[in-house]
Order: sequence, then C-alpha cells, then structure tokens
Amino acid sequence: MGMSRMTPFRHALVLVAMGAAVAQAKPADLAVYPHARHLVPESRSAEALGSFVLDSEVFAGTRNDFANMRIVDDAGTEIPFLVRARTEAVTSTSDRVIPTRVEAIRELPGNRIEIEVSRRGPAIVSQEIDLSTRLRNFEKLVTIHGTTDGNSWSEIASGVPVVDYSRFIDYQKTRIPFTPGASKPLRLVVSDVTLERELPFKKKVREALHGKIKSEFVETSFKTEDFRIDSFRLLGRRTRETGQRAVTRKTPIGDFQVAQDGSKTIITFAANREPVGGIRIETPSVNFSRPMLVEGRSGGGGGGFKSLFRGVYSHIAIGDVQRDRCTLSLAIPSRCVEWRITIDNRDSPALDISGVWVEEQVNEAVFLGTQTANYRVVYGGSSTVLPRYDVATILSTVGRSPVAAYRL
Repeated sequence: MGMSRMTPFRHALVLVAMGAAVAQAKPADLAVYPHARHLVPESRSAEALGSFVLDSEVFAGTRNDFANMRIVDDAGTEIPFLVRARTEAVTSTSDRVIPTRVEAIRELPGNRIEIEVSRRGPAIVSQEIDLSTRLRNFEKLVTIHGTTDGNSWSEIASGVPVVDYSRFIDYQKTRIPFTPGASKPLRLVVSDVTLERELPFKKKVREALHGKIKSEFVETSFKTEDFRIDSFRLLGRRTRETGQRAVTRKTPIGDFQVAQDGSKTIITFAANREPVGGIRIETPSVNFSRPMLVEGRSGGGGGGFKSLFRGVYSHIAIGDVQRDRCTLSLAIPSRCVEWRITIDNRDSPALDISGVWVEEQVNEAVFLGTQTANYRVVYGGSSTVLPRYDVATILSTVGRSPVAAYRL
C-alpha cells in the first residue's frame, strides 16, 4: 500500500495532534480502555510507518477527536499515531506524440504497401498510430507488426479499418490502436493503396442514322488514385497525478424506519458513528421536489438531534430533462449514533421510500513503529485526555513514504 499525500483533506481530516517521539514514549494506562484489539500485519515489512483502516467497532467506541484511543506495543508503550481520511490519487491521461522516422517503404503484392518506421525520443509505451491524409471517401485496412529485437516480427494490430465517409456524413476514423509493448521498429501494411475512382462528370452520347437515334449511352470517366499518407503520429499515453481525493465506500442501510407525521415523511436509522459524508434516499417515484432536513445525534452525552443539512430532495424526469437529486452531500462527514431525515410533502402525497444508502469516509490510523514489534489498539472509556504527539509534523516532513499495512 502506498503512502497517501500529506496535505489535509479539506472536508474531514481528524488529526490526533501530537507531542512525543517514539524514543520518548511512555507506558499507557491500559485499565481505562475497555476494548483492545490486535493489529495483524498484512506482511512483514521494514517500513517505519504502519497504517490500518478503522472499522465500525472502533468508530462506535471512540470520541470524535479519538482522545480515548491509543496504540501500544507488547510492553504497553504508547505509540504516536494520527487518524486521517485515507486518500487516493486522481490521475488524468493524455496523448503523447513520440518522434518517428520512416526507414523504408516497400510495395507488396495484392495492391499493398509496407511502411517501416523507427521511434525516437523518450521511453514511452506506444499504443496508437494516427494517419493524416487530405483524401476523402476511402476505406483501407491497416495491419501493424512490431519487433523488440529487429529479427522476429509479430502482429500487434490486424486489419484495422481506416475510413472517411465524407460523401455521406462528416465522419473520419484514422486512428489505429495496437497492442502496447516494447516494440521500437514498426511495420504498417496498408491495403488497396491504388484504386480507380469514378469521376463525377458524365457524358451522354447519342448516335443517329437518317435522323433517327440509333443508340444512346453514357460515358463515365475514371482516374487512378493513390492513397497518399501526408503524415502520421505515433502516440503513447501519459498519465499524471492531478490531486488527491478521499476514499469512500457506499453501504446500504438494511434496517431503516419510515413514519408519517402529518405532511412529513420521517426516515430514521441507527449507526455506529461511522463518518458519513453523503446519504442517498431511493424511491420509485419521479417528478417531485420536496424540502428535506437531515439531522444526527452523536450520542455519548452530546445531546439530541442537530441539523446537518437542509436542501431539496427531487427527481425530475420529463422528456429530455433528467435531473436526479436524491443524493445529498454533507459539508463535512459526521459521526452519529442515529440519523433522522425529514421530507416535507406539503400537500403532495407521501413518497414511497424503498432504500437508504450512506457514503462513508474511509479513515486510517498512521503510526510510527518497527517491523519486529506487535501492536494493539485500545479504545473506549471517557476519562482519557487528548494526547499530544509530534507524528503529524514528522509525516509532513517525510512526505509520501511507504507504509506497512495492518488490519484489525
């Protein structure tokens, strides 16, 4: 598993902010934590950093700031850690033109030509050739062979159509994809390179004898036309990272309740305080638009329901207008033991609610460890104090370092 980018996730990055290095770590008072679970390494690694994904049990037993959670080794020594949103890279792919040179052109039997090209420039894997021609209204087949040693050639594209149908429609296809690989020289075989093409001009001829038409026919002219390739581009793909995004997972709620209170539909369901960033309410109904209120109760002495989202719940499907707003996104992921969603039907009939899905933010704990030690996560209780480690500063310094993967 790769190390995630150290920049904070703007919607919810929970840092257990920190102040003692591993060398200064102290034994933890484990008696105040009612829950303890072992961390199982996915594989033994020499990496100094470890990480694991928090699950529902950990979320159910910890505070929002994770003050009542510790990581300890076999000796009970406290290990500095932080909890943050797990992120993944966002990438974009674009064409990269690879410089080439024509090495040879050969005529082949069957009205074909073979073009041999060599590539120059950076070591980018090529996967496509784009032919350029000023000709219109053609159909050709292109086969490509490649070699890695200059002796043994293999077919990497077979009979790929290259066409232009300008006579009927503004459509042209001149890109030829082929099997990506390490081939450097390429041979392109193009079919039907010379054709007779009928000219658009016709001449109507009549032969007469003694004032009477003896015969009548139409003369059609043809010209020989070669398929001229003006240029071609050898293309590779370049993928680059453009940013980071939070990893999420969608979970169906199996046990939700729906009640009617006058003109309002109220949906409730319990949770284990997983960080929820979005909720989708499913209904077979269409063409509605209703005000919606989402509330959550955090539990643990946090009081009653608090408003988390106000918006519109709607699904419009009329003609070309298809607008689904049945999924709502919270400003920041929230951890609640109970959720309540109120839909105001006003004077419209109540909607049939068929399903509820939540989008949970995946959180991970990253800690400073060694490859030989065994670790436990202890959590729960209410008499703990927020620890102060310096691991956040350390991680921001080392950047995207590899980590050893653990699981609960």
